[in-house]
Amino acid sequence: MTIVQPVPLLASGSLAPAALARPSGTFAMVAMDQRESLRAMMSPHSAGDRVTDEAMVGFKLSVARELAPLASTFLIDRQYGYERVVAERLLPADCALVLAADALDQPGGVVADTDLDEQVDPQQARADGVAALKLLVVWRRDARREERIELAARFVARCREAGLASVLEPVTRPTPEEEAAGTFDLNGSIVEAAAELAPRPPLAAGAGRHDAGRSGMTATTHRPRVCVLHTVTTLPAVFAALLRQEAPGVDAYHVVDESLLADTVAHGMLPRTVRRLAAYAALAEEAGACAVLVTCSSIGGAAELARPHVGIPVLRVDEPMARQAVHTGRRIAVLATLPSTLGPTEDLIRSTAAQEGADVELTTSVCPGAYEARSAGDTAEHDRLIAAEAERLAARADVLVIAQASMAQAVGRLPSHRLTVPVLTSPQSGAAQLATLPAAQAAAR
Repeated sequence: MTIVQPVPLLASGSLAPAALARPSGTFAMVAMDQRESLRAMMSPHSAGDRVTDEAMVGFKLSVARELAPLASTFLIDRQYGYERVVAERLLPADCALVLAADALDQPGGVVADTDLDEQVDPQQARADGVAALKLLVVWRRDARREERIELAARFVARCREAGLASVLEPVTRPTPEEEAAGTFDLNGSIVEAAAELAPRPPLAAGAGRHDAGRSGMTATTHRPRVCVLHTVTTLPAVFAALLRQEAPGVDAYHVVDESLLADTVAHGMLPRTVRRLAAYAALAEEAGACAVLVTCSSIGGAAELARPHVGIPVLRVDEPMARQAVHTGRRIAVLATLPSTLGPTEDLIRSTAAQEGADVELTTSVCPGAYEARSAGDTAEHDRLIAAEAERLAARADVLVIAQASMAQAVGRLPSHRLTVPVLTSPQSGAAQLATLPAAQAAAR
């Protein structure tokens, strides 16, 4: 699974997912910002000697070398190892560096309270390559709750001013009274802490939620957000250019999950594929998207089945193409590189023709060798085979339908005199349907 462009998984529009997520859109964070607590953990293994600062730094650098290549984010403090991580460039390019910006009140090794570390310069951190700052907040049901909200607000604002993502790390603790009475509710306190410390509109103007999740607008651009879901890694760049042309009023983010197509090619349409696609749509809705565009025709049927599970449109990229095909001619030729795509496209055209009352005659072809050539990385051979098969089919048709968005480029390179019938591809018309969304039309006015 690959995320080719940043995915704003949080409805707040936070920079964190784009800055800190691993390619799948999830987080794999290595936290090495422990200070005295790390010294305490290492002490039993130090043969009775005090654990030195140098030993702690050495341990953190070893962790960075071993685990950072597997992580999306590496968190460290300025006191023990940060400068060497930066100077020695220990993190790979796809592992974001996060710097702890908390000053710890840590009597006896246990963090009792925190404040902002004034020795952390956000601008210098950004120049060092830091992607985010982190603040630990110790939350209790006591009289200082408002102070902690204000602390979180100052921290978020400081990060935003420096162009950094902000990571809040709430840790809930009982009050002395709760501890004595045995009434501390851990789960309840976590929920309360999250509700109080999550950025509210006054704290996140320009970058925060302000109910973006239900309006369908991104907080920073006031354009409707849309999710474009792909199964081929080359397509986000194609659709990014098309959306600028066909639907400039939308703010799109692109998700690529190649396993959706791989499973469909190997096993046909699986119930789990429908569930996974519905999950992507649900996440998009939570992220404030007003629609999802699925660019893979092979999973078009799954897109339709996912629709009842979310409150936003789930669009097939090939639906406009199918409507155009049945209105263009009776003899329709359909070309694909995969049987898993040919079947859904053929079904879509037949069902569209029935809805439109059109009498159509379909000729179909799975281009021999094209999928194998693409899988082997031979794009030139893939394109040559598609072009040759397209010419053969077009000679006996009124209109030629190219079933897969990934095939459009190959046919587009053919000289016009070699294809004497209209050739329909899904990317352009599929992208254009996003401009007709009510939210996009409202934003354009």
